[in-house]
Amino acid sequence: MERIEVHTRSEELRGRSYLTVRHSETTLARGLEAAERVVLHDADGGYRSASVEEVEVTTGDVEYLLRLGVVLPDDLAAERISGVELTRDRQGIHDVVDLIGELRRLVVAV
Repeated sequence: MERIEVHTRSEELRGRSYLTVRHSETTLARGLEAAERVVLHDADGGYRSASVEEVEVTTGDVEYLLRLGVVLPDDLAAERISGVELTRDRQGIHDVVDLIGELRRLVVAV
């Protein structure tokens, strides 16, 4: 899973559902694909899950519309970024955290 540094503060991300990021503002070695899951690292050092909602090619750049997920503790963010296959128990913890984030997003949208 890719890690994306953003210049946005944690407080500014709170309550938002989406964030647009330009590829040229990242350190990514490759482009992202729609529905790909990523980890955001914000300006305050916090981590948040996200998924690529849309990929738009613009003149000279690519923009990603990211759907923001749950705030991640450092250990879960590190596991996601590491790329190491998780045990069933650890994957279950990640799934529950993502589910809580999705439920929270749905409640706010209602």
